[in-house]
Amino acid sequence: MSKNQDFFPHPSNLRNHPNMLRLNKELPNATGYGTVVWLFEKLRSEDGFKYLKKNIDLLADESRISSAILILVIDYSGFFVTEQDDNGDFFFSPLFNTLMIPYNERKKIKSQAGQISAKKRELERLAQIKELTDKLRDIDSTQQNLALLTLSEDDSIQQIREDIDHSSQYKKKFYKEKKPTKSKNSPSSSFKKSKPDQIFETDDAIIAIHKRLKTTVRG
Repeated sequence: MSKNQDFFPHPSNLRNHPNMLRLNKELPNATGYGTVVWLFEKLRSEDGFKYLKKNIDLLADESRISSAILILVIDYSGFFVTEQDDNGDFFFSPLFNTLMIPYNERKKIKSQAGQISAKKRELERLAQIKELTDKLRDIDSTQQNLALLTLSEDDSIQQIREDIDHSSQYKKKFYKEKKPTKSKNSPSSSFKKSKPDQIFETDDAIIAIHKRLKTTVRG
């Protein structure tokens, strides 16, 4: 099938159709044949492949075919049928609609395939969005874990520093409390140089003291 939207199938033996043979008897020089094919082409470009009969004069102006011949072909050739809807009388061609069935089916299949393809693309797009969202969620979770780990390490380092500082303060306090204090009775006080109670200016005095101490020890 052609990609041209104005294309429609054309039977190669249309000239031998019984209706065409009768029409050619009434309209010489293939006027009937040409009018039928021209009307087929016109219906091909119309929505629903139908045309309002009240606009026959516009067809006559466009085709350069008289309105009388157009009405004759539409009403008496057997190729067209007239019906009515809310817009008025319109004509269509059952033969032409039959010729267009393969086109309509292929168009329907193509439309369905396009819808399926669009849905597939949408599903792929949603899957890509989900995959990207999951990756971003994983990255965010990793960053949060790293932030918590860094915070935990900072807390640990700070705690160690506080422990060290506390230990240092404790040691200073401990040694300060345990540091011995000098008293008058401590042995070290004997090493303290004190001023003598008496000043001995002669050897005789020293000898006299020595004798007294010696006598005391003996007694």
